Amino acid sequence: MSKVRFITAMAAAKAAQNVLIAAKKNAAWHLPGRVAKKIMPDFPGEELQRPKTVIAVTGTDGKTTVCNMLCDLFTSMGYRVVCNNMGFNALDGIKSMLIYGSTVTGKPKADIGVFEIDERRTRQMCELLHPQYLMVTGLFRDSVNNNAHPDYIASIVSSGIPAETQLILNADDLISSRIAPQVPREQKHFFGLDRLESDVTRCVNLVNDARVCPVCQAPLVYDTIKYHHIGRARCEKCGLVSETPDVLGRQPDLPNKTLTIREGETETVYPLVNDSIFNMYNETAIITLLRAMGIAREQIAEAFSRLKVTETRYSRTEAGSCEIVTQLAKGKNSVACSRAFEYIKNLPGEKQLIIMLDDVFDRASSSEDTAWVFDTDFEFLNDPHIHKIVIAGVRQREYRFRLLMAGIPEEKFACIDDEQQTPDCLSYGEPEMHYYVIHEIWHAKVAFGLRDKIRERILAAESGGAAAEKEEAAVR
Repeated sequence: MSKVRFITAMAAAKAAQNVLIAAKKNAAWHLPGRVAKKIMPDFPGEELQRPKTVIAVTGTDGKTTVCNMLCDLFTSMGYRVVCNNMGFNALDGIKSMLIYGSTVTGKPKADIGVFEIDERRTRQMCELLHPQYLMVTGLFRDSVNNNAHPDYIASIVSSGIPAETQLILNADDLISSRIAPQVPREQKHFFGLDRLESDVTRCVNLVNDARVCPVCQAPLVYDTIKYHHIGRARCEKCGLVSETPDVLGRQPDLPNKTLTIREGETETVYPLVNDSIFNMYNETAIITLLRAMGIAREQIAEAFSRLKVTETRYSRTEAGSCEIVTQLAKGKNSVACSRAFEYIKNLPGEKQLIIMLDDVFDRASSSEDTAWVFDTDFEFLNDPHIHKIVIAGVRQREYRFRLLMAGIPEEKFACIDDEQQTPDCLSYGEPEMHYYVIHEIWHAKVAFGLRDKIRERILAAESGGAAAEKEEAAVR
């Protein structure tokens, strides 16, 4: 009887998936899991088999990017992969992807499952997935309404890890690297980045969630800091030190787009997918996982040579002599937004910015706590090479106040309600200008539309300028 109910639940859920695919309703992919549960309350039970290898990825930031990259890498290596690469990281969303990657009788159609999981639901997710590998990209302060303090989230993650699961952990994050003390060291694989030229010894960010020793509460000493609390720390009172990375990313060659990875005494040069420090950590974490799985260095490097960051996360478009970049910055998250601001500040060239950070769901009920805005380093935008900043959304008044607090002259920014009007606030006709559209997770489609509008105006301004120069030359 249970087998019949299971197949009925699978058939109904797959029918729901087919409707969603036909209707292109990507945002509703939690529905098939709910349909199956309605028919079979304990779904999936033991009838739904998992892929041979299951990888779970969690953390405050970087989960979706890492999962997208892993899915593309495994596919290029010839594996069949099921992956919740649209970011459906809640329980019903994971069930929906397991359904999608299985036959109606519950047999897996994929060799490898890669699943982004919500860090607050690690226990339920691990009970469902039975992952052989769990990667924690890092734990940071998130929206007050979402994740509270990272130490609290770390305790949730720690309590939900199966005894046999191997962990991929950030040695440079004193919070996430200390999770799961019950798991033996030989099941932990630590990754990190070597000292970079941009490293500091004193945190320049507003947020640092690891200022004191987690053991004795004495002030921590940082030998290097990449950003926020990410770096190499030690306690002079009790002797606590950051973990030693098993896999170390070093010597990034930005002009040639390569990253050297050291494992023990062996060094291997890999293609560098993206030059931001945050994505260097993502790439090093992925290489650590793939090496723990026993995949050869040469095979990994070859797969990385064909890899690109998903367009919804980052895209670059040329328009005449100018350039337009769309870049994701997780809204309501001070660390993610600060990373995006500092990255853009440090890039060469003259810039104009459109920023859309409001949660798209906040439009329906405008009650989100805005404390994160005041934890975000808007001071990075107070730069002479940033000529114009346009911030749009229902929170534009808070952003205006925050920009003024950051010391940015009022004539350099505009804050408006309607995102579609943001291109009207920029200036055009200046050669080699760099335009950036920084957007919240669910605003990728809007960002692409704005990119196209900006491109049209750049080309019109440049062609108009060329025509004017030609006419002036003819008069002379």
